[in-house]
Amino acid sequence: MSLSKPGPDEVPPGRHRDFIEALWVLYVEAGRPSLQRIAEQSLGLPGPTVGKGTARAIFHGTTLSNRPQVSALVMALQACAEGSDLDVHALAQKAVDAWRAADVAEEERHGVTVPPPGHREQARNEAQHGRIGAQMSHTPDVETFVRIRRAVGAIAPDLIQRSIEEQGLRADAEVPLLSEEGWIPSQPLPLTDVQLHWTSAREDLGEAKSQSAAYWPDVPYKATSTYSDAVTYYQHPGHFFNGRSFRLVRVEPSPSPVFTFTEGTYFEAFDTSEPLGFEAAKRYEETAGETVVGPYREWLADPFDLSKRCGVPGVNTLTVRRAKRDVTFYLHRRTGVATAAGTVHVVPAGEFQPSTVGGPLTRSELDLRSTIIREYAEEFLNEADVQDPAEHNPRLHPEDHRRLEEAVRGGAAQLHYLGIGLYPLTWKPEILVVSVFDAKTFDKVFAGMVKSMFEGELVNTERLRKALYALPGKKGPYQGLPFTEDVVAQYRDSPATLPAARACLALAWRHRRMLGIEPGR
Repeated sequence: MSLSKPGPDEVPPGRHRDFIEALWVLYVEAGRPSLQRIAEQSLGLPGPTVGKGTARAIFHGTTLSNRPQVSALVMALQACAEGSDLDVHALAQKAVDAWRAADVAEEERHGVTVPPPGHREQARNEAQHGRIGAQMSHTPDVETFVRIRRAVGAIAPDLIQRSIEEQGLRADAEVPLLSEEGWIPSQPLPLTDVQLHWTSAREDLGEAKSQSAAYWPDVPYKATSTYSDAVTYYQHPGHFFNGRSFRLVRVEPSPSPVFTFTEGTYFEAFDTSEPLGFEAAKRYEETAGETVVGPYREWLADPFDLSKRCGVPGVNTLTVRRAKRDVTFYLHRRTGVATAAGTVHVVPAGEFQPSTVGGPLTRSELDLRSTIIREYAEEFLNEADVQDPAEHNPRLHPEDHRRLEEAVRGGAAQLHYLGIGLYPLTWKPEILVVSVFDAKTFDKVFAGMVKSMFEGELVNTERLRKALYALPGKKGPYQGLPFTEDVVAQYRDSPATLPAARACLALAWRHRRMLGIEPGR
């Protein structure tokens, strides 16, 4: 796929835009080399290397990346431009200087808090000694911690690819998720065929938290700092809270899927699964891309053993609008999230959590459709997050919510289960769903559709010109992307698209006839 410079709508004016412009001047002077050639040049140079996926993401502006990766890219472009009449070194230096300015602006935007020396020393004195994770490298300083945190997103395409290469464990070669036999069914199933069971038994997670604790800076007044403690204290991410969640403990794929859950929390999952991503970025940097495997991944050992960590599934729903003349689908560019910011995902997508606040979790709340309805309300209709303690009042009109509920539960929206897999980087369970609306239902249910909300914005932000069924007084829904082979392939094969979204696109296209969404029918 050829490279194209992102427009101002994708990377608006500012420090990041200045970097993109400087980088593209160098790229053009280098003769517009292919990503393959850039990666090969990088391998032949001393120091860090840059892979094709990360290079593409930097060129397209979906990530600012980090200094080693940008330096490797610039050095590779310099090598490609050997023999140019221009001062290539000056162009390269200009690109690096522009990146530094953008990096500083990014740090200021997100904020990095360094605790007072006295508090930090007190925290060190209070910290437990002899951690189980002592075999890991020394506790990083705050700047290193934040840099590696950012690298998890910046070089995610390369980390994911390396994870897949090192781990294998894919029962379906076209689905970029770890899976066992039967996890991806041979054909879509009605979502109602998926059985959800409940158990009160819970495995303790204390050892898992201790195993990875040596990776983060100490947090004041915390005996043992968890990942969520460090992220909260040093980065202050928006929309980051410890919501009640359903923890997956067992998968039985046949004859019909049966998932068993117990009670969990978002931070339990964040503290025991997300460290795999942090460790992968750290090991990738330390070994110049040779491996993402570290002590914590080795201690967990088996990604399909859900007893050592908390796996809260993501419920990922590819939304398809079926009209007489065309079929379209919707994607989301994620921004205001604690994990996977800057990536493209299906919409709606969210954690498998209850849609009520407070009290213990109960079997009656164990319902995938409730999660899908909640996420549609948030991501298409800008409803408040019911679990967010900062949100107190619903924004969605009760009549709008009733129409949505009736469409999903009444069958007007056809919900199909596509399978389940594990995100290769963090081993997070991902439930794959496709939701097919006819145009009339879609335009009425989502007549008040928004293009952006607190978690991100739609990839295509033009409103439908012929939303004939939109309700009076409403502007109508936004136009989706054409469900055609080339457009589906563009996002399915893009390293900026999350693996769960790529899996949904691959399986929906594979089963398009059965789903009734084949273009041109």
